[in-house]
Order: sequence, then structure tokens, then C-alpha cells
Amino acid sequence: MNNFIKKLTVYATAVLLVIAALLGTAGCSTENNESNSKSNGTVNLKSGSYIEKKGYKNLSEEEQGKKGNYENAQSRIADMQLVAENSAFMLYLDPELAEFAAVDKQSGEAWFSNPYDFSKDTKAGSDAKAELQSLLTLTYYDVKAAEGTMNSYSDCTLKDQYQIEKLDGGFAIHMKIGRIEEKILAPDAIEVSKFEKLILPKVSEREAKRLNTYYTKVSLSDDSLSDGVKDKYLADVPGLKNNDFYILRDATDREKKLLEAIIEKTDYTLEDMEADTELSGSKEEKTSSALFNISLYVELTDSGLKVTVPSDKISYDDKQYYLGSFQLLKYFGAGKSENGGYLFVPDGSGALINYNADASKTLLHTTSTVYGMDYSLSFDYGMNSLSQQIHFPVYGNKENNKAFLAVIEDGSAMANIISESGNIISSYETVYPQFTYEASYTVNYTDSTKIKGLYTYHDTNSYKGDYIVNYNFLAGERSDYVGMAEAYRSYLCKNGVLKKSGDGKAGFYLEALGAIEKTSTKFGIPYTESVALTTFSQAENIISEISDAADLSIRLKYKGWANNGLYYSVFNKAKVVKSLGGKNGLEKLEKAAVQNGSSLYPDADFFMVCKDGFSDGYRSSAQSARSIRKENLYLMNPQGFTNFAEFQYLNYSVSPYYYNKYIKEFFAKYNKLGLSGISVGSMGNMLYSEFRKSKAVNRETAMNTITENLESRFSDYKLMLDGGNAYTLKYASDLTNVPMYNSAYTQEDESIPFMQLVLHGYIGYSGTALNLTGEYEDMFLKCIEYGSAPLFTVAAENTELLNKTSMSYYYSVKWDALKEKVKEYAARWKEAYDGLNDKEMKSHKKTGDNFYRTEYEDGTVFYVNYGANDAVTESGAVVPPRSFLKVKNG
Repeated sequence: MNNFIKKLTVYATAVLLVIAALLGTAGCSTENNESNSKSNGTVNLKSGSYIEKKGYKNLSEEEQGKKGNYENAQSRIADMQLVAENSAFMLYLDPELAEFAAVDKQSGEAWFSNPYDFSKDTKAGSDAKAELQSLLTLTYYDVKAAEGTMNSYSDCTLKDQYQIEKLDGGFAIHMKIGRIEEKILAPDAIEVSKFEKLILPKVSEREAKRLNTYYTKVSLSDDSLSDGVKDKYLADVPGLKNNDFYILRDATDREKKLLEAIIEKTDYTLEDMEADTELSGSKEEKTSSALFNISLYVELTDSGLKVTVPSDKISYDDKQYYLGSFQLLKYFGAGKSENGGYLFVPDGSGALINYNADASKTLLHTTSTVYGMDYSLSFDYGMNSLSQQIHFPVYGNKENNKAFLAVIEDGSAMANIISESGNIISSYETVYPQFTYEASYTVNYTDSTKIKGLYTYHDTNSYKGDYIVNYNFLAGERSDYVGMAEAYRSYLCKNGVLKKSGDGKAGFYLEALGAIEKTSTKFGIPYTESVALTTFSQAENIISEISDAADLSIRLKYKGWANNGLYYSVFNKAKVVKSLGGKNGLEKLEKAAVQNGSSLYPDADFFMVCKDGFSDGYRSSAQSARSIRKENLYLMNPQGFTNFAEFQYLNYSVSPYYYNKYIKEFFAKYNKLGLSGISVGSMGNMLYSEFRKSKAVNRETAMNTITENLESRFSDYKLMLDGGNAYTLKYASDLTNVPMYNSAYTQEDESIPFMQLVLHGYIGYSGTALNLTGEYEDMFLKCIEYGSAPLFTVAAENTELLNKTSMSYYYSVKWDALKEKVKEYAARWKEAYDGLNDKEMKSHKKTGDNFYRTEYEDGTVFYVNYGANDAVTESGAVVPPRSFLKVKNG
């Protein structure tokens, strides 16, 4: 009965929304003066026509007073026009206020571009309210690098500087944000004959008197003028040397407008003014006002909305200004703090930021860069043990029984994701993207070798593609982070990125360390020799020992197998290290892995180089990336679990400009080795720009270069990656070091397995190496909760050499000391997860303090208790402290 009443209420709400909308009015016309078409609040225009509007300034006081003062969603939609509709959603538009809303036909839930009740918000000041009413916020710079901001409400909507074009599935708003410069027909100097023949005879005596009050006849032959006065006039009007002029005294824009009202009635034209400006040589304004042309396309999809900002619709005076970045739909779907809900941000495995209902949070924003920091721009080399990165270009917002998941489809490599908590500058909770258009970086130089003070570096190599965000709307039981993950998984499957795994056998991950170089002496002469940490034969034995303990699908990543080992030279070749067993040993290991049902992934790195060569095709001065500060870029292999990274251990970078060259050369050699897999770890977790002017590559272009190579060069191999940036998922067989936590920023309240909810059943994955965390059991419980197969990093011998290098973070890796523990966890993992590798993770939730429940599509459920006390399931089963329980429903 309760379900029936609930469904009846939902349908009634949807009907009320439609009826309310039909009561609204709509006036529509085309640019070609087609007849107006009104149909019960519905816009009936052909695609490409323009929707009629009065303009905000022409609205009545009553109409203006409604803005931001609506009581509920229904009353707001009643004052909008239906512009598009499909089987699932309706799209409404208020052309006078440049606001829109989407309504779910089934649930009746609505999502608004801007809050409909912001005027009642006592926390929001005038600046905040302007932002609440905006669709876009721009950050720009002038030629002196002075920063400015503008928003589409204050600098476009209020000035009626926009047009709305009807599209088949929605509309486009073409905006001019900023101040439109007008040529005023009141020049600084008018040639005498034109003034006396074209202007004065055409005006009244009173108007002539006013003109003569402002314009003074000046001739250098006039003896009444002193030399000093003549020099002053000449400085302003150099043309006085050859002609006489009427010169305008200082006048405000308002005074010039009054003069223009007189002159425009005469025979003097804009062409005459331009001729006089050239003849007189009078100084024109050196700068124009900042004005940005930008368009916003809004279209319905089967799952919600697609919003596009085409870069070819962005234009401005690039000799005076440049657009740094813009924030898109900052308050779309914003929730009220008092209503309860959370923001979802893809920090690490995923994080929730609960609504700030009690105003306990004082930090307004969190900002994270999609796909991690751009080292060419950030210069933040220090690693934090809790710092995670964003791998998926998504974000979401849940309020009451509705939610949305936004997917940044194009322009993701140029994006930051920003969350904003309520009860600080407004009562609204929101999360939104900020896109970089032209990159800049400001440095405060204090040393004597540089320019002192602030200096801004600016790059003009802007991204030339579209910026696209897809909004997926969720209602009812699906309106939570699990529903968001399902929506993203569905999106990836629909676009051919994810394919269901056909193998249910549990996976288990190993990372073997190959060779390391050490300095020795012979006859007193120092030389460098290669020393094996794990030979190919030893790796084969390790796989065999684990397989004897548990029948698992072992995925072996082999680091330091080629090109001088762990301190490798550029990967434009595949020179197998002899001390490990050479080509024959590698071939034998490959065969043994295949026969065992396991996979071998030799690791290659196309982003970093440890050795600056002379004759190997790489020199850091030429082939490394250049930062925006015009300095060679150095990189650090991100080990999310360690605090030991130091500046002296930075590696050389490889410019994205050379990716194609080195990858092509590498595979010419690698293809001859007879291998079935390859690991390119850093390709899954690192993305940076090249700012060398002659070889400039922006981040989005670098991303596209990577995917093009993955498509063409790697397609014949099983591929292992670290982390798993979204653009690599289509090509990945396995992922390692997938985040298992968020970054625990002050604003974040919960860590969630968003990545794992998306990936499980499609791509095999592990978290970080258990033996490098020092917390075996806690990490194993996390593996159980998140469905992350265990990973161990191992070396068979000579491990003491690692302690004397920059790789001291590889502690506790010796196989003899580890093997009993590794075999134990392998057996426990098989018992828990065998048969689930190809199953979707269907739900995850926190059921109590330190108590979590994860369920798979076949009904298998894991309860994980991290607490110090017993925990009890819904059915009454007891889960002891720091342990888990596996049950099968159905």
C-alpha cells in the first residue's frame, strides 16, 4: 500500500509540473520574421530560429521581482517554456533570465540551472547572488597579466547581450560577456571644412552653440596661440601640421553621447569620422573593454542533458586580453544545505562531502585536477602519503530523492573539479567543473638572478576542441553513489570502453623487481655493473610456489627487465638485461606463465627516463618536456603510499612531442620478443603538457596522442596500467595501484569504492602492495570490501642494494621473508573471491561504525568489520572485530 501511494504521488507530481508549464506563456519569433508561434507555453520553432525575448531591462517590476523568489519547483517551471522533449525528459527555458530546467517524466523530479529561491537566501551577499544566477564565470587577464573575473548574469543577462537559438533537442545561448564597445560619433578632431559644411548648417542655433562649446577651432597659423599651447595641441593632434581642425575638449562618455545625438542628424558619417581620425593622427584608446563571445549548447539525451561549449565559438580581442579559464554551470542541480544530501567527488577511489547542514564546515572549496596534476604547470613535486588523484572525469550531487552524475566527455584533460559547501557564502551545496582555456602560471621571484616580484607565464596553445559535460539524472532508489557508479559504468559500456570479463577466476598480482646497477671497482678502476634482484628463473619459481598454494590467475608485472634495469634509459628499444637471464630466460618465463594460466607484463615507461643518454636517442636538453616557466621538466614516479620521495630523486621527463617516435621505435624491437603482455604503468596515471614553443602540446592533445598509440601500437597485447585514467580503460586488461582511499581532505566525510563499483567484472585490478604498507590485515580487509585483488612487490636477492638508492621505499620485499605470508593471503583470497572476477559490484554501503556491506550480482555479500567490537548483520549474524563474513543470498 505504501509503495502504491508513493508511486501515485510521483506520477501526480509529474502531471502537475506539465500542467503548470502549460499555463505559462511563450512568445517566439524567428530571425527571418516568421510568424510568432505560441502553443500553451511550448516553443514551436524550427531549428536555427531565434527565441523571442524582451530582455531583463524591459521586464516589469513584477516580473523582475519573481526572480529567485519561487516557492517550489512547480511554480518556477510554470514561468518557463517547454523547448524540447524526449521519451524520458522535458527541457524548459526562461529566455528572459537565461535559466533552464530538466524534468524527469517518470519521477517528476526537476534539476535547475540556477536555484529558483536564491533571493530568500540570507547568507548570500550581492556577489554570491550574481554567481547563483550565472551560467558561466570567466577568469581572464589583460596584457599586464592583471586578473579579472566576469559572470554571465552581471555581464551578459542584465545587459541583454545574448541570443537564444532553437535546436532540435534543446537550445543554444550565444553570449557576449563583458562590455560592448560602441563607436561614438563625436571624434576628438574634425577637419574644419567638414565641421563647417557637413555639420553646422544642419543643426539648430542652440545645437550649434553646444557644439562650439565643446569643439575649438585650432590652426597653427593662429598667432594668438602661444608656442606652448600649439605644442600641446600638436602632441594630441599631429595632423595640425598640415590641416586645421575643430578639436574636442575633455569630455565624458555621457557628454560625447549628447554630442553624438546632434551630429548623427547631420551629413557627417562614421566614414567621415574614421577619415578625420586618420588625418588628424589623434590618439585612440590603446585598450578595448574586455568582451568575450561564448556559446552554450543545451540538449536533451536519453539519460539527461548534454551541455557543450564549442571552442570555435569562443572569441575576444586576443591582443589585449586572454581567457584563462571558465566555470561551467556552477550551480546546476545545487542542493539546499538544510535538505540533506552529499556531493560526490572522484578523489582517489571516490569521496563524499556531506551537506553542511550544521555549518560545522568552514572551508568553502575543494579543488582537484582531473587525471592528477600537470607537472608542467604545478611544480608541486612533493608527495603526500594520503594524496590521491582523480582518474575518472565525473562528479555528482545528491539531494533528497534525486541526484545527478556529470561526465566530462570532452575537454576533461583541461578540467578541475570544484566542490563548494553551503552555509558559508550561500545556503547551496554544489560541485562543478572549471576548464582551462589558456594556461598561465604566476611566480613571485625574490632572488637576484630573476625578475623581482610577480611574473606571469602565459601559454597561447589553447585546446581547440569542444568542452562537453553529460548530466545523467537519477531518481528514487538509484539516487545515490551506487546509482552514480552504475550510470558511469553504463556510459562506458555504451561507448565501447568497458566489456564484461569472461573469466571468473580470482586474480592475484605480483610486482617483481628485476635488475639494478651498482658501482664496483676492478684494479682500482670504478665501473658500473648490473645486479639481479629477481632473475627470470626466480620469477618463474615464485609463480609456481604461489600456484601450489592457491589456484589463482597470477598477473606478474616485471620492472627493471630491460634498458639497464630499474634505472632505465629511454624506452626507444627493448634491450633485455643479461644478468636476469637474457632473451631466452624471458621467453621461458612467458611460456611458464601461459602454461600456469597466469600473465606476464614487462613494464616499459615512455614518460620518464632515469639516465640522460648521449647516443641512445634521448638528451634531456632536447627531448625532455619544457615547463610553462621554460625550464626542463623533471618527474617523480608517484608512489602513493610513501613519504620518501625527495627532490634529488626526480627523473627526466619525455616530451609528449616525442611519444610517437619512441613508442614506434620500441615496438619495432618488442614485437620480436614473442610476448603476449606489456605494462606501461605511468601511462595510466600521469599526464602533462609540453610548453616548448616550437613543439607545444597541451594536455588534451597529449591525452589524444596516448590513446592513438594505445589503439594502434598496443592492440595486439594484454595491457597493464597503474591507476587507470579513464581514457586508458578501453585498452586495459589489468590495473594496479587503483586507489583504495580518498585523500581525506578536511571537507571529505567518507571514502567510497566508486572506481571499484565501475570496474569490477570488467577489468581486473589491485590496490597498493600489501607488504609496502606495513598493515597487512587492514589492507586485506580493504581488498575484501573493495574487491581489489592483493598485490605484493617482491625481489629474490640483493635487496640490501635498494636501501642505498632512491628506491628505498621498496622495503620489506625479500621473497624468502615474505613467501609464507604471500601464500597465506593468496589462499584466503581464492577462498573469498574465486568465481567473482566477472561479477559486477551491485551495491556498497556503510551499515554501522567501521562496518561495511558489499554485494555482487550473483548475490554474494561481504560484511567487513574494521572495528574493535563485534558487528551484527541485518540477519543477525555476528562479524568479529577486524574480520569479514561472506554469505550468499538467494
